[in-house]
Amino acid sequence: MKQRLNPINKKNLIMNLTRSIMNILLQGLYVIYFFGLCSISQAQELNSNSNRNNFNEKNINEPIMKSGISADKVKRIEIFIQQSMRQIDVPGVSVGILENGVAVLLKGFGVSNSQGKQVTSATPFKLGSVSKSFTALAMMQLIKEERVALDTPIVNIIPWFKSENKEISDLILVKHLLSHKSGFSTIAGNRNQHSEDHSSNALKTAVQELNLIKLVRNPGEAYQYSNANYQVLGYLLEILDASSYEKVISKRILNPLNMKNTSVHKQIRQDSSATQGYQLAFGAAEEFKDKLGRATIAQGGIYSSAEDMLKYMGHYLKHDSPVIPAQIRDKMISSEDDDVPYGYGFGWYYYHQKDYRMIYHSGISAGYETGALFSPELDIAIVVLINASSGFGLNNVSGIVSGVSRIVFDEPLGNLNAPIFEQIILGLIFMVPLLILFFAFRFIRKYNNGNCSSLMKPYRIFEILRRIVLPSVLYFGISFLLLILLPKLNGATLEAVKLFQPLVYLGIITCSVIAIGWCIIRIILIFRLRRI
Repeated sequence: MKQRLNPINKKNLIMNLTRSIMNILLQGLYVIYFFGLCSISQAQELNSNSNRNNFNEKNINEPIMKSGISADKVKRIEIFIQQSMRQIDVPGVSVGILENGVAVLLKGFGVSNSQGKQVTSATPFKLGSVSKSFTALAMMQLIKEERVALDTPIVNIIPWFKSENKEISDLILVKHLLSHKSGFSTIAGNRNQHSEDHSSNALKTAVQELNLIKLVRNPGEAYQYSNANYQVLGYLLEILDASSYEKVISKRILNPLNMKNTSVHKQIRQDSSATQGYQLAFGAAEEFKDKLGRATIAQGGIYSSAEDMLKYMGHYLKHDSPVIPAQIRDKMISSEDDDVPYGYGFGWYYYHQKDYRMIYHSGISAGYETGALFSPELDIAIVVLINASSGFGLNNVSGIVSGVSRIVFDEPLGNLNAPIFEQIILGLIFMVPLLILFFAFRFIRKYNNGNCSSLMKPYRIFEILRRIVLPSVLYFGISFLLLILLPKLNGATLEAVKLFQPLVYLGIITCSVIAIGWCIIRIILIFRLRRI
């Protein structure tokens, strides 16, 4: 026979349930605050993409430069680099500035590895996404040779090419890949950043894996940066030129331009002259053990020196370059829509003003950050190469990259500290597990003092709800948000977070393990409580 609750018991039950819900909400508020800030950071990331990718970070409505690059300005750049390296513990920097065909600055600073080898203008650094311009240029050369066309469907070259929604991916053209308008998402392009596949079929395998990826846009509909596009382009180059990607780039670009200190990473890593990459965390530079394979070479795997990069960009400034003819260059640094003054061309970002064009790309890879910028009308090119990558919430290596161009173009310098919202998020990532442990110790203390009651049969729905279900939703929700949702919001997989931001990865794993672990222990303790 079921026992009916009297009004007093009902009142106590409601009060207990209310108290439990408020307690859970109190814990949840910290989490909501944390992920609210993450959402804010995501919005700021989206709003600032153009500035972060804009190597110059300049207000394009202002005059471009008050004067040429004087000896005094060169000295200011050198002092800025040296001071910045000391401030955020960057091991090495190489910089090159070309004006009117003359290298007004070409110099290395700091060391390239733990043995203390000095950085010079000939020291190779990993370019990261600046490598995309090489891939795009090689493809444009093939187009000029009429081996392929911008409007050629990819399935005409790779018959088995498809995404999860094949009827849509069949519409992807070569120009869609070059301009990041294929419909592949950012996260789809970051799915294999950690790949260690060194086989000759690595690019083919990367393209085959796209059959599990769903397009988020129709081809040609909108821009969304995705490394997947350049993985496909890398494989297309191998098919069309009947050679490996490394040999295609060497034959078409590196050898003709006499870029002796430039190569695709598998080859250059065997050369002791290449820099060692470092990741910055808690003010210390830690070596990054690069085991990455060939799947990412077309999107970010080329190594080059400041000296070679000035040769490369110098040909973009010429009108009669046999390697980069003006008709190829102009297609690469503009949009099919003439009314769009800024955006992504083929392998380069651009913005166009009445009197000049500014072309740029940044590169961020594990252990390296780079930037390259040039303007045909101003006859200027700038490259900055750094063998360290920013630590999320700790420092801003890209501030050195943009700082050089800010001095060149008479702009105020930015901040080398991480943005405040990054600092807050990093702090909260490590604060949340401490809060969970605080509530755990408080529960255990009550448990040891006999101030907790066990769940008794017959189990009441309200008791199950307030003591088991709601806390479990909270703790497993924390883990879901950290392990899945947060990386996805930033266009990355958890493996990519581990590769690029190991400190953030450590915080995510620590918080998730503590949340899930305590949730399970708490449930066990509740069912093992002494009946009182």
